[in-house]
Amino acid sequence: MSSTPEVPVEVGAVGAILLASLTVALHDALVKFASDGIGIWQLYLVRALFALPLLVWLCLRRKMTWRPHHLGWVALRSALMATMWGLFYLALARLSLSVVAAATYVFPLL
Repeated sequence: MSSTPEVPVEVGAVGAILLASLTVALHDALVKFASDGIGIWQLYLVRALFALPLLVWLCLRRKMTWRPHHLGWVALRSALMATMWGLFYLALARLSLSVVAAATYVFPLL
């Protein structure tokens, strides 16, 4: 029997949402800060270098398979996500951080 009390699922979910929101805000601010000095593809590469080890760790921890069930849909989603992030980084370099933050948090509600 474990001596640590279990945390309710709701507390963990709220914590995950807060962590994700903090991460998005920090990500936007860092990209805005760095976008004047480096190119869009350098930002893209740095983002991938941070995200890939995290994804590998999560997959290994949860014993997930690396093979997608529907390769075509995964490829389409990947292409759309790559396009979306590229356009997001291009826009972030030209817009104010307050406009980007408002759009980031309001757009999913539309």
